[in-house]
Amino acid sequence: MSQSGVLATLLIDTLVLGRPLPEATARMWTQVADDNLEQLIATEGAGSWLHARLRSLRSGAGWPAHALANHVRATAMEETAAALRAASAATEALGVLQTAGIEVVLLKGAAYGAVARAYPLIDARSMIDVDLLVSPESADAAWQALARAGFEPTPPPEFPPPPGHHHLSGLWSAQRVSIELHTSTSRARTPADAWRRMRGGAVVVVWNGLSVLVPSATELVWHAAEHSCTHGTGGVTLRQFLPAAALLANAGAVDLDALQQRTAGERLFEGDDLREVSSASVERWLAIAAALGGSSGMLTAWDHGRDRLWRLLSW
Repeated sequence: MSQSGVLATLLIDTLVLGRPLPEATARMWTQVADDNLEQLIATEGAGSWLHARLRSLRSGAGWPAHALANHVRATAMEETAAALRAASAATEALGVLQTAGIEVVLLKGAAYGAVARAYPLIDARSMIDVDLLVSPESADAAWQALARAGFEPTPPPEFPPPPGHHHLSGLWSAQRVSIELHTSTSRARTPADAWRRMRGGAVVVVWNGLSVLVPSATELVWHAAEHSCTHGTGGVTLRQFLPAAALLANAGAVDLDALQQRTAGERLFEGDDLREVSSASVERWLAIAAALGGSSGMLTAWDHGRDRLWRLLSW
C-alpha cells in the first residue's frame, strides 16, 4: 500500500465513531511523522475531531510525540475558541428574537452544539458563524429586531449571492460573528416547505440557558447531506461528514427509510446554474457518513462508504 493509502487508513480507523480505538491503530500514531498528514487534517477540517479521538486513548499511549501532536492540539484549540465565540453570539441573537416573540430553529453548527450531549463529538465540527431558520412571515421582523439590538450589517460579499438566495443579508455581533437568518435550507426548497420540515419535527433543547428548537436527527442528517452535496468538492471533506456520522452512530435516532426515499425521490441542485445532483452522489455521501459513524451496514446501499472515503483521502 502506498504511503498516502497508509495515512488514509490510519485517519479513517481513528475517526470512526461508536467504537474504541484499536490498539494497533493507537500504536501507529507514535510512529507517524509526515508533513502531508498535517496538510490533510487542515484541508479536511478534522483537527478537533482527531484531537478528541486521540485524547480518548488510555494513558495517552497512542498520542503522537512530535510536531504533529502540537499541530493537532493547536488546531483543536483554535476551533474551540471560534466555536465559543459563535455560541456566545448565537445566545445573544436568540435572546433578542425570543424577546421579540419570533420562533427560530437552529441550523448547522448551532444545532450541533445544542445536541452535543446526546450525540458525542457532533460539536467537533468547527463553527465560525450562526445559522438560524425563521418562518418566511417573520424573516424581516427578525432581521429588524437584531438590527435594533445592535447587530450590524456585514460588509457586502465580494461575490453577491444570486437572486432568490435562501438567507437574508448578513448581520454580525460586536465580536464580529456572522448571524445568517435563513428562510429556507436550500435554493431548491421553498421557504414554506423548509419551515414545515424543520419546525414540524423539531425538539426543544436547553442550550446555554435558553430553550431552543433543534430539527429532528433525521432532518439534521438530510440537511447535512443536502448542504454538502450542493457545494461540489467543498461538501466532501471530513468536516462536512462529521455531523451526519455522529447522528448515524446513535442507533435508532435516524429514520433510515425516510433518507432512502428522499435519496431516490428528491431533486437537489448545485451552483448558480442549478445543476442537478444525481441520487447516486447523495447516496455515496450518506454511505461515507455512515461508515464514519460505524454504521455502514445499516443499508445495503451504504456498504461501500469506507472504500469511497479511503479513495478520496488517498487521492
